[in-house]
Amino acid sequence: MGVNNPGNTLDTAKSFQFNPNSQTYFSDRVNPSEGSDYYKFTLQGRSSVSLYLDDLRADADLDVIQDLNGNLKVDTGEVINYSCRGGTTAESINTTLDAGTYYIRVYPYGNATTDYRLTVS
Repeated sequence: MGVNNPGNTLDTAKSFQFNPNSQTYFSDRVNPSEGSDYYKFTLQGRSSVSLYLDDLRADADLDVIQDLNGNLKVDTGEVINYSCRGGTTAESINTTLDAGTYYIRVYPYGNATTDYRLTVS
């Protein structure tokens, strides 16, 4: 996999255009040695956002982050929504976000290595 080349930090996150009228798909793999995959998008106005993480072969979790202080690190209080179901159960987040820049983090649970598909709409 790896064709999407997501970044492993907020600073290197893969940017994409968020289109509230369509779905965007990403497929990749997370593992303990590489850590998290990050995706970045900017909203021009208040929008409903749905994230769905599936095709898991091991446990992975999902966060929505807003880097409020702009230091390109995930600080306390900057994870604004998350999904952390156990095992290979699909993860999902449905939320409404104000205008601003946000990050999606996909990360392995413990020592898990797994492929995934992330759907953003």
